[in-house]
Amino acid sequence: MKDGSIRKLVDMKGPMKFRVASTAFDPASRTLFYTDDNYDSWRDLMAVDVDTGHARMLLQDARIGDICFDESDRSL
Repeated sequence: MKDGSIRKLVDMKGPMKFRVASTAFDPASRTLFYTDDNYDSWRDLMAVDVDTGHARMLLQDARIGDICFDESDRSL
């Protein structure tokens, strides 16, 4: 973000028309959390390391709405 360059991290499955996904960022671990399969009512919760691009699924087919990250207790 310092130099404004853009780099692809992951492909997203099932983006919505007007809002692609819900996202949250943990600056300490440099992890981006996001929802996948957003066009479905049962979404997946994903986490991607922004330095390596390695993504992993945290929850599959769960009822997930908007997400946010609380730095004070590191909860999602």
